[in-house]
Amino acid sequence: MVTSLLTARNCRASWGLLLLICFMVPQPVDAANRTREKALGPPAPVGYAEPSDIGPLLDYRLPAWGWRTLDMGLQFRYDSSDRRQKADHDLDLESRWRHHFESENRTWDLDVRFSGHHRDGPPNNLTDSVRDGKAARLVVAGSWDQFVTSDVAVRSGLWASHAYSESEVDDRTNIIRGSSLSPTLGLVWGRLRNVGPLLRAQRLSERLVALGRPALSTEQVQATARLFAQHSGFALVYDRADKQFWGRVLDNLPLGEPLEPWEVMYLAEVLDEIYGNRLQGSQFNFEGRSWYNGGSYRGEPRYSSELGWSVYHNTSLNTQLHFRGQIERRWHFGGIETAASASVNHLWNIADRVMWTSSVLALYYDSKTSEWIHDYGRQITASTQWDYYVENTLVLSPGVEIQARDTLNRDYVDWDVFVHLTWFFDRALY
Repeated sequence: MVTSLLTARNCRASWGLLLLICFMVPQPVDAANRTREKALGPPAPVGYAEPSDIGPLLDYRLPAWGWRTLDMGLQFRYDSSDRRQKADHDLDLESRWRHHFESENRTWDLDVRFSGHHRDGPPNNLTDSVRDGKAARLVVAGSWDQFVTSDVAVRSGLWASHAYSESEVDDRTNIIRGSSLSPTLGLVWGRLRNVGPLLRAQRLSERLVALGRPALSTEQVQATARLFAQHSGFALVYDRADKQFWGRVLDNLPLGEPLEPWEVMYLAEVLDEIYGNRLQGSQFNFEGRSWYNGGSYRGEPRYSSELGWSVYHNTSLNTQLHFRGQIERRWHFGGIETAASASVNHLWNIADRVMWTSSVLALYYDSKTSEWIHDYGRQITASTQWDYYVENTLVLSPGVEIQARDTLNRDYVDWDVFVHLTWFFDRALY
């Protein structure tokens, strides 16, 4: 018994002495790496060294690539107007799944949205009626652009929706159910290219410079951008997708000497950076559309034609301008309606996780459904919104919107303050 206790004590003492020796013995350190880390300091996100250099962005051509997103959003809106005694309080819930593909030959997009809406509405100054209500809507929209030449495409599309709404007006409950179907056919001239992978490749170049490595050349930026566009496709082909992907990216980099593990992790964070929907180019479109309605919306088919022009220009690597002009003519209920609109949008990536977007929209419409019924109006809407990415899957978006209308009956101004939360359940390139 005594011998066993002494043996146990000797074992514990031996293990303790061994651990003490391990902590006391200095570990081998790469002196060159330690010196470089100390000189560079802790790695931190960096911006573009030359944000005005957009030459590679203009030269970029995409491979066949695409992306998909699945998100859910919650929005609270405070809506005030001089038409009402008090403000509205709106609560919106929306879930959206979007699948997009583009190449030099074709572009297609599939968008599925479900939204729910609740409004606590005060009396209206004009009618003194209470406008409380709730609504739900499902929308499925798809479009396909097939390029017959380098800049001319045939566009086809289909839009379908089913909606339900229930509103309390004084002591009555109004229920509306309806479905709509709208096919589209038209021509497109020009191209709008998504330059997100190119911006990500240039950010990778900036991170290399922050590590004391050479920057990427123009050719290397273009080659790296093509790899970023195909990022998620590696997961469909390889078991160890990240190893294969970063192996090809690193083979394209002017490293000189191998990267340390912490340096590779610092470069890999470029996949988590946010740029917004960044496009480049201009495009004209001419489309014809028809509308078929059922349920509470039942009526004669409606037809419309649209002529539009869109221009996206990245004034720098951090900012983007978007201009859209459109004229639409509608034939329905034996009458004709004409609408013309112009809008300007500005996007600014202030920091890695902060984006600021602002827009101004001007609209004019003229509707004459019969010889005795004629309506017209003008509208200007200005809005601004901040997007803060709390995490890669959570976005907080406060904003303000002001709308001024001049109609046949009267003029009024609406203004909204809103806060939007968006959760991304799935985001991928392929």
